[in-house]
Amino acid sequence: METLPKFFALKFRQFERYALFKLIGLIMFTMIFSTIAKETSQFLSEIVFFTGCSITLIALLGFASVKHYKNNSIVSTSNPILLQIYASSVYNKLRSLWQPISKILFVSIFYVFLIFAFIAMLFPFFAKVYGS
Repeated sequence: METLPKFFALKFRQFERYALFKLIGLIMFTMIFSTIAKETSQFLSEIVFFTGCSITLIALLGFASVKHYKNNSIVSTSNPILLQIYASSVYNKLRSLWQPISKILFVSIFYVFLIFAFIAMLFPFFAKVYGS
């Protein structure tokens, strides 16, 4: 189940720096080309828009998987209260209980968003086939 999210993390790791700006750039790129394509054809504009949204969503999934699979075991803080909390056995026990739950949640949400991205690419064709 984790093969595809780990593959995304591996492929997007090199692009993770300034990920927010890259996502905003993809959204702007999609909007601009969708507007330009609208002058040619409404159907072409819909294809460009929904494909761009799907690519942006896939990029978001890639950046999220990089963040999820990063090694977060080392905590760097100078706050003594936080250091005491991180060193306590209760924190370690809660963390060990939370890890499998967070993994299942992440993988489930990852695949739901991935399926939605693929279906969103097909929205214009669904509209053409079903006549709306």
